[in-house]
Amino acid sequence: MTSELKKVSAGGKWLWSICLFLAFAFLLLIFGLAGSIWHHIAPGDKDLDQKRADNRITKREALDKDNEQKLTTYAWVNKDKGIVQIPIDRAMQLVATELATKKAGPSAVKVEEH
Repeated sequence: MTSELKKVSAGGKWLWSICLFLAFAFLLLIFGLAGSIWHHIAPGDKDLDQKRADNRITKREALDKDNEQKLTTYAWVNKDKGIVQIPIDRAMQLVATELATKKAGPSAVKVEEH
């Protein structure tokens, strides 16, 4: 009679283990889906993402404006040293003129032979 009681008890433990596992899996599924749905519904997340996107756009526009100003205007970079900023188009003209007046010749760069 005790061996029959142990068989039922072992079978009952096995059945309870399966039930607990299924209940735990069900809870994970419910809360996992609820969290996923809440993430898509929650307005705070979209506001935060939009604020971040707007901030990136504002920073990029400021950077583009600064770069455009540096590429198209004259300005002093260091007045004491006589360093100026000139528009890129003018700089290319000056370099092209300078290179056109130079005679082609051998390079002054020394390369070590192995």
